[in-house]
Amino acid sequence: MRRSYYILTIIGIIAVGALIAYLLRSSQQASPPPDDPDIGTLPPVGPPVAAPTPPPGETPTPPTTPTNQRFGSVLDEPVIDYFVDSQNIATVLATDGRVLQVKDGNLTTFHPKTTSSPLIASFSSDGQKIMAQFSRETPASRFDMFDVQKRAWLWQPKPLLLESPVWSPVTSTLIYLRRLENDRGAVLSIQDLSNQASKPLEVSTLHQQDLTLAWPDPTYILLQQKSSVLYPGSLWKFDILRKTLSPIIMTQPGLETIWDPRSKQGVGFVGNTNERGGRLFLFNESGATTRQFSTLTLPSKCAFHTAVTPVASTVTSSGTPQTGTLEKTTLYCAIPRDPQTLSTRQLPDLYYKKGLFTSDDIYSIDLASGSITPLLTDPAYQFDAQSVRVINDKLFFISRLDKKLYALMLGL
Repeated sequence: MRRSYYILTIIGIIAVGALIAYLLRSSQQASPPPDDPDIGTLPPVGPPVAAPTPPPGETPTPPTTPTNQRFGSVLDEPVIDYFVDSQNIATVLATDGRVLQVKDGNLTTFHPKTTSSPLIASFSSDGQKIMAQFSRETPASRFDMFDVQKRAWLWQPKPLLLESPVWSPVTSTLIYLRRLENDRGAVLSIQDLSNQASKPLEVSTLHQQDLTLAWPDPTYILLQQKSSVLYPGSLWKFDILRKTLSPIIMTQPGLETIWDPRSKQGVGFVGNTNERGGRLFLFNESGATTRQFSTLTLPSKCAFHTAVTPVASTVTSSGTPQTGTLEKTTLYCAIPRDPQTLSTRQLPDLYYKKGLFTSDDIYSIDLASGSITPLLTDPAYQFDAQSVRVINDKLFFISRLDKKLYALMLGL
C-alpha cells in the first residue's frame, strides 16, 4: 500500500466566518452530560462468564465465579458500543442490531434485531443517536443512524457512504471523509445531523490513504494513519476554524494514540524496529515524550479521567470570597497479566487482526508521579478490555472475549 507523507491540499476557500458561525451554532445545541459520581446507581452487575474460544494458544483459561461486588457485567448480552448517562442509565447496541437500555436493573428493548448485524457503531455525545455500519463497500462503507428518542432506525434511501465518521464531543454533528474518484484523495466534510435539512459542509481535501479521525475538541480534529508496524504512521492536528494542519508525531512504526483535550496530553504506542513488542509513552501537544512507561499495553485499552476537587474558600484583601478547584488527571489502563503477551508479538497488527487475545488486569496510573496502582488483579476474572471509559466514578469496558459490557466501581 502506497504511503505518502504529504496530506493536505485545500481545494477551495470556504468562508471562515460561515464555518465559525456554523460551529458556534452547533456547540450551543447540546452539552456533554455532567460527570457526577453521586447520581444514580450502577446498573446491576454479575460475574463474567466463560468466553468463546479464540485461536489456540491465545485464549486465557475460562474464569471461575468470583464474588467481587465491585466488578461484573452490566447485562448478559454481547454489545458493539454503549452509552452511560449521568444517572447510570446504560444504552447499548447489541451485536444482533437490538438497541437495549438498562435502567434500575430493568432491561428495555428499544428496537428488535435488524436484518443484518452491525459491524461497528458509535453513540453521539448526548447518547441520543447511534451511527452504525452495516456493510463494507468500496471505496466507502454504508452507515445508518438510530434515533434513541424515536426508537427507530432512520434508514437512508441512499446509504451514507462514509469513511471514519466521528461525532462532535458536544453536539450531534458528524465529521467524516468522502472518498474522491480515481483515488484522488478524500474530502473532509462536516454535517449537523440534528437538522434534517442540513447539507454537508466541505472543509478541505486530504491526499492520504487509510486515515482515521478523532474529534476530541470542538475546534480541532486529529488525523492518524491506520496503525501498522509494517508502515510508519503519523499524527496531525487539524484546526477546523483556521484550516491549518500541524504535525504532532511523525513517521513512527505501529503508531497508535489516544488524546485527552482537558489535560492536553496523550498516550502513544510505537512498535519496535524488530516488529516485536513496542513502547508506551505519554506525550504533549508538540509530540514530545514527557514520560516513558515501564509497562506495556495498547492505548485503545486505556482512558483518561480528570477528577475535580473543590478548594477551600479564601478571602481577598477586599473581603471578597474566592473559591477554586483542583484537577487531577489519572490514566486507567487494562494491562495484560502476562508481560510476554505483547512484548514478543507483532504489534499492533496481530492484536487487531484477532490473532492475539489478552487476559488483563486494571490499573490506575498517576500522571504526576508515574506511580501505578492495581485496581483489579483477580486471576479468576478473564477479559480483554476495549472501549474503556470512566463515567460516574466507574470504569466501563467491552471485553473482546465475550463482547459483554463490564463495570468496575472506582474509589472504594
